[in-house]
Amino acid sequence: MFAKMISDSESIDQQVYIGAESCNKLKVRLVGNKLSDEIATKRIKKALIQNNGEDIDSHNRQLLHWNLMITNISKKNLNTSIITELYRIR
Repeated sequence: MFAKMISDSESIDQQVYIGAESCNKLKVRLVGNKLSDEIATKRIKKALIQNNGEDIDSHNRQLLHWNLMITNISKKNLNTSIITELYRIR
C-alpha cells in the first residue's frame, strides 16, 4: 500500500485509517517527506547494524528513505512543510 502512495513523489499527505478493529479505526493524516540519499544511506547503515548485519527487506529499506509523521491536524490548519518543521523542532 505504501509503495502505491509514494510512487515517485517527494512528499506525501494522505488521509489514512489506523487501528486493529474496523469499528475503532481512527482517521488520521499521514504526512511525509522523502529524505536525501545521504540521510537514507546513514539510516540504512544504522538499521543493518541494529539487525546484526543481516540484510533489510525491500519494504523496510524503502521506508528508511522517508520521514513519516501521523497527525490529526487538518490540511486547512497546517500544510505539510509546517508539520514537518514542527516535528523537527520537537
